[in-house]
Amino acid sequence: MKEYNILIVEDSKYMNNVITKIVKDFGYECSSVFDYKSVNDILLDKIFDFVILDLNLPDAFGIDLVSGIMDKTDAKIFILTAEIDIELREALFRKGILDYFIKDKFFVDSISAISHTIQSLKYNNTRTILVIDDSKFICHEVKKVLNARSYNVVSALTAKEGFDILLHEEINTIILDMELPDKHGLEVLREIKKIKKLQNIPVVILSGARDSEIVRNCIKLGSFDFVQKPFNIEEFVLKVTMAVTVNTRDNELNQVRNKLENDLNKTSFVASEYLDAINESNILIHTNEQNVILDVNDRHCDISGYKREKLIGQKISEFIMKDSMTHGIQEIESQLKEFQIFRGMISNVKKDGSIYYTQTSVMPIYDTQGKILEYLWMSTDVTTSVKHASESQEIQRSLLYRIGEIGESRSSETGQHVKRVAKCTKLLAQLCEMESEEVGILYHASPMHDIGKIAIPDQILKKPAKLNADEWKIMMTHSQLGADVFKDSDNQLFKIASSVALTHHEKWDGSGYPQGIRGKDIPIYGRITAIADVFDALSSKRVYKEPWSDEKIKNYFQEHSGTQFDPYLASLFLDNYDSFLEIRDTNKD
Repeated sequence: MKEYNILIVEDSKYMNNVITKIVKDFGYECSSVFDYKSVNDILLDKIFDFVILDLNLPDAFGIDLVSGIMDKTDAKIFILTAEIDIELREALFRKGILDYFIKDKFFVDSISAISHTIQSLKYNNTRTILVIDDSKFICHEVKKVLNARSYNVVSALTAKEGFDILLHEEINTIILDMELPDKHGLEVLREIKKIKKLQNIPVVILSGARDSEIVRNCIKLGSFDFVQKPFNIEEFVLKVTMAVTVNTRDNELNQVRNKLENDLNKTSFVASEYLDAINESNILIHTNEQNVILDVNDRHCDISGYKREKLIGQKISEFIMKDSMTHGIQEIESQLKEFQIFRGMISNVKKDGSIYYTQTSVMPIYDTQGKILEYLWMSTDVTTSVKHASESQEIQRSLLYRIGEIGESRSSETGQHVKRVAKCTKLLAQLCEMESEEVGILYHASPMHDIGKIAIPDQILKKPAKLNADEWKIMMTHSQLGADVFKDSDNQLFKIASSVALTHHEKWDGSGYPQGIRGKDIPIYGRITAIADVFDALSSKRVYKEPWSDEKIKNYFQEHSGTQFDPYLASLFLDNYDSFLEIRDTNKD
């Protein structure tokens, strides 16, 4: 990291020393001064890559201070201030600052996060963003803001110019205006998603129209995000950064996949052995786009009882039967059309009329021109697992628990967290004399309380500092996202999982989210899970805090009973506090 030289400008000697220590601990070279005059002097002798600047110095302040420094150096600027001024903050972002930090109790964490920003800039100069907007002013403003973050930015004033660039340059993210002189933005988005080379590039929509129909249509056509003009620079940059991050990950996965394909081509013997292993361990069916069977493997013939020649040329729908647990051919075809892949359970009919169940993946096989050659149906026989309803329910419960673990693992929490929350919800439900069957369902549903975090970007989920307002808005969406995973299910377990995900951040006094409901309007499942989740969160180490003491946790629940928590449930929890501590202590990370 020694290649970066940082200038710290802060008039408080104490704060200057704190910042200098943190910066040096990250391995950066740094110099520090205390006033604007000293800034002018040191910039004559040294070149800096970054400036960490207090916005109020004894001899200069505000936007004039920032402008003066920008006139003297190309260094990128982080702003420090003790005051929140929304208009000034927006103006500074428009001038091209990198970030804006408040000197509050999270100040040290914010300074520590600067290193992450600096390191990410190293890779931004390999990312190219295309702006398609008929306003030269907008193009200029966007370019200025994104160039400050080291992105390469190219612009086009018409749809035709945009497509010329897209087809001849490597673009990582598209910023698309809706009102173009030669074509409406929706039509441009539709055409982008039809071109194989372009369809995976994230598209951030810009629009001055306040039309919910346009927003819905953009989402349906596959846009990544939507920004309303005139836009807030900080929000805009956050959304563009997320889009670029998603594209980068997709490209990295494609590189891995291409490498594997190249390796397989170079080692044909190993590839042949690998395919033989798949053929022996899986049921394989090849169909055309009309779902007519082209071929099957021996394992399929052994299980179904049909000979190969009797199957070839038949519609696969003749051998699939839908029931309450499985997908029918219409659902499979619908998912293939929408997502280009299907995964799910299928009921299959044997020659003797009996049923066997398979866990099946259906995926297209393309030629070198990107045209679908056939569909490969790869299945595993799971008949034994679904013979009895109780076994099926156990699979569902296990799946919920594992998915819950995945959701927690993305936020650097362990599988033990969901296990402890489940056990605590079970105990609290029993203490409030809930029916035993309902207790069991809640026990299996509660691990899904934070499943919506799967959809929250890592840069927000794992940020080692306080989230800003825009990041917190995105974080709060995880409750609704989690609920939406199960919202259309008729299964009682999934219904309660949806309720838990949606309501475990609601508060007794109505100050929670996402709905702001209060009291007994909050379902009992959410009220119970809220206590279990907060108890375990306060007891555990997180990226942003150390674990609290048992006494401090107890005091917290006493203080927030009747405001954050259901007072009756809180009293049950506190009266049986030692039992909850025992659950925690016997299920440590």
